[in-house]
Amino acid sequence: TMFAWDMDKSRYLMRYYDPLITPVLHRLADKQWKTWFFGPVIAWWYPVASPTEETWSRIEGYGEAVPHDPVQLILTEELWDALSSDPFPFRLLNLMEQKFPSRFSSDCYGVRLAKVEDVLASGRKYGLKTSDDLTIYALALLEEPGRANDPRWQAAVRMAAMSDESLKTLLKNSGTYGTEQTS
Repeated sequence: TMFAWDMDKSRYLMRYYDPLITPVLHRLADKQWKTWFFGPVIAWWYPVASPTEETWSRIEGYGEAVPHDPVQLILTEELWDALSSDPFPFRLLNLMEQKFPSRFSSDCYGVRLAKVEDVLASGRKYGLKTSDDLTIYALALLEEPGRANDPRWQAAVRMAAMSDESLKTLLKNSGTYGTEQTS
């Protein structure tokens, strides 16, 4: 068990072994803490997922004994921000796995999550902001990826990004998305 402290001296339990946490700690934690923590480590392997596959990545340690007492991990604002994750992709993946399990071909949770995050990033790039619009966007594209090439789909997405009208309404009006997918 490892603890971390924020700038106000509040203590937090740190899941340092989590593949989403370890690379962030290696990249952003204080140099003295990294030397202490990664000092005896030769290499730390962790799974990394893309929308299509799971692979492995490696963090190089120092491979040396660390003779001094433990060093406190201080959660700076930058480190805190990097460790805080957006729960929306996880909630959306959970919803999709429950309601539409056939939309994913991989058994790997990380690959499925990466696929959802990739689709959400695409929707945000178009300018979609609301969770409802992003949910409709993700559900539709994960069901039928080719839909993204339909000019009516593209127009509805652009309009939703620029107006107060929901993507769901705009897609229904354009005839590119039926009610059976949104219920």
